[in-house]
Amino acid sequence: MAADSTSPVNSAHALRAYLFTLYQYTRTQLPSAFSLVFLTSLTDGIGLMLLVPLLALAGLEAGGQANPLTAYLHDATAWLGISFNLPTVLLIYAGLISLRAILVFIRDTFLCRMEHEFVDTLRDQLHQAIGQASWLFLLKQRSSDLIHSLTSDISRVGHGARLTLQTLSTFGLVLAYFSVSLYLSPGMTLTVISSAGLLFWVLRHYRGRAQRLGTQQIRTGQNLFASVSEFLQGIKLIKSYSAEGYYRRYFARTVSEQRQKALAFNRANTLAQQVFHVGAALLLGLYFYLAITWWQIALTEMIILAIIFARFMPLLSSLQRNYEQIMHMLPSYCAAMQLYQDCQAVAEPPADTHQPRLTLQQAIRLESVSFQYSATKPTLAQITTQIPAGQTTAIVGLSGAGKSTLADLLAGLIAPDSGCLTVDDTPLTADTWQAWRRATAYVPQDPFLFHDSLRNNLLWASPDSMDDALWQALEQAAAGAFCRQLPDGLDTLIGERGVRLSGGEKQRVALARALLRQPNLLLLDEATSALDNQHEGQIQAAIERLHGKLTIVLIAHRLSTVQHADQILVLEQGRLVQQGTWTQLCQERQGHFYQQLKPHKVF
Repeated sequence: MAADSTSPVNSAHALRAYLFTLYQYTRTQLPSAFSLVFLTSLTDGIGLMLLVPLLALAGLEAGGQANPLTAYLHDATAWLGISFNLPTVLLIYAGLISLRAILVFIRDTFLCRMEHEFVDTLRDQLHQAIGQASWLFLLKQRSSDLIHSLTSDISRVGHGARLTLQTLSTFGLVLAYFSVSLYLSPGMTLTVISSAGLLFWVLRHYRGRAQRLGTQQIRTGQNLFASVSEFLQGIKLIKSYSAEGYYRRYFARTVSEQRQKALAFNRANTLAQQVFHVGAALLLGLYFYLAITWWQIALTEMIILAIIFARFMPLLSSLQRNYEQIMHMLPSYCAAMQLYQDCQAVAEPPADTHQPRLTLQQAIRLESVSFQYSATKPTLAQITTQIPAGQTTAIVGLSGAGKSTLADLLAGLIAPDSGCLTVDDTPLTADTWQAWRRATAYVPQDPFLFHDSLRNNLLWASPDSMDDALWQALEQAAAGAFCRQLPDGLDTLIGERGVRLSGGEKQRVALARALLRQPNLLLLDEATSALDNQHEGQIQAAIERLHGKLTIVLIAHRLSTVQHADQILVLEQGRLVQQGTWTQLCQERQGHFYQQLKPHKVF
């Protein structure tokens, strides 16, 4: 089960896990990042130090060489044979600031690339984990929640990575300013740092609240994604029912909830910042008063300290703000990582591209196969039968009889809870699923087509196929004629979910895509149940032309569509209750098949 995004998060544990994850993905780049942060901080610190001799040379303090920094710079310029005067020091200062600007540009660009590479890698691994998760696990998930994790949650983690890397830069500057101010006035600097630590402690409540609001915002974000997904998927039905107003109100409520959580975090974050600013200003005023009246700091150093603390306190405030936002992000990180771990726990064995696909030459055999989704009642119970190779087998039964579940078993998407399923003499298990899936093709009742060209929709199943193979598959699926009449042929854009095609045309394109794989087993899951008689007849004719060329399993709701099957399996509440040809089953007047067929008078 996916992570419960509303469950409480242990902040210390989550923060350590997040920082460790960030370290794992960026450790090869961290030496360069630390070097750039150190160099920019060093140049900034040296630039501040240069203000002391600059102010002294400007005449703000008598005896320009009284300060050790001024004396050091005087000796350095004399050693280089350069005159020690105001223009020289100004040129050095301007050069240092220019160097710092270049280093800051390189640093910020480098950190930005680190952030995006971290996020892209994290998103790719989560995407891969979802793709490798078992089908049974994915059935239990809400698709919009998976989309939310892949997009919104990972994006928020990326924002957290940016804040963390910014904090690294900010902390470097804090150290630089701290070093300069410590040199000028150790007592005042240590007092200010202690007071800043006290302010951080006072504001700890706001950081905890930021994390709680982050947890709540995940839930509202998931609901927002779900409302958008449901609205777009059902837009045709919604319009036909004139239900746009209902969904607009539902969407507005969801957006309002999301907005309220975002505003609550903004209020808490802004209030914490203002409390920090007011507290820092009051304490700083007190300390400057003490510096002048008690510590007797020189005017030049006092001006430099004023400049330093004018920069220093906003940096501390930035650290406080970044920390709150990182805590607000942590629930998204935990939700994404929990989903990743859940997917890994149910991951299928990785596909071995060198492993040949399974071949079906004799039969698919099921021996006492049972499966159930829940503990209440089995979906399939003790199914024993075989599906001969090269023949057409139809599976029929009322809704809920277990037809689609049996199809999932035959496709290697799920494993039986008990019993054995073999392809020829090879047991179909997790280790052979990938090899078997490469030998099967599946056509569902509602074919999935991309908002792309007809060509790319076909190539998705067989990327290396040439145009001749595409047209051959389309001809086999009775789709060649109408596809040749499309405005751009294979390059025609067919719209999202094939909206520019009719129902029958979409089914025939889906069938062509399946045939392009040259499968051993073709699974048709009620592929004609939603079509009218004309389109159903076209699909049926295409299927009958394939008879004997490959193994076909046809799951049908309409019993009249299975008359030409070599054998028919009749399911009733998860059990195989009858098996035989059309003629044999029609002769069993007390059987389930005949009783289902009788109201339709199809004999």
